[in-house]
Amino acid sequence: FMPNGNFTYKETFGGPELDMRWIMLRTPFSPFWETGAKGLVLTPRESTVRQRVNPAFVGYRQQHITFSAQATVEFDPAGENDFAGMVCFQREEFNYVFGVTKLDGRNCVVLEKTVDGKASLVAYSELSDRKGKLTLKVDADGGDYSFSYSSGGKPFVGVGGTMDGSI
Repeated sequence: FMPNGNFTYKETFGGPELDMRWIMLRTPFSPFWETGAKGLVLTPRESTVRQRVNPAFVGYRQQHITFSAQATVEFDPAGENDFAGMVCFQREEFNYVFGVTKLDGRNCVVLEKTVDGKASLVAYSELSDRKGKLTLKVDADGGDYSFSYSSGGKPFVGVGGTMDGSI
């Protein structure tokens, strides 16, 4: 069921299968996801959303120009190639990647922007206490996008300021 008009949707991924509204990039040849009591669990893959392959990505199509989306992750990256988070995806060459990874051996929340296939680090925030869950949030108002995170029930902290969502 794909609602239209203004709506609120919350997914806990507690069921045995993904709802049909969730999409992947290209057809997966083997499952890389599980749903159940732990929510959505993705098995990492070597690929990223910047490549024309099938990365460990589960997405939901943006339906409105004004929206707020949140995802809660529980992830401790082992290295700088490990990442969990959210993507505002137009295509491989134009996107925002927002989530948790390691930078210089430290756990950080990062915001990366890809324009014309060139990725750049926009901003990051070091996570001093990386135990437990982290909630990531994207807010959009027309072409203005903002990214923030919260952990331990604390207020959301912005990362990167207002970004151009029309990339």
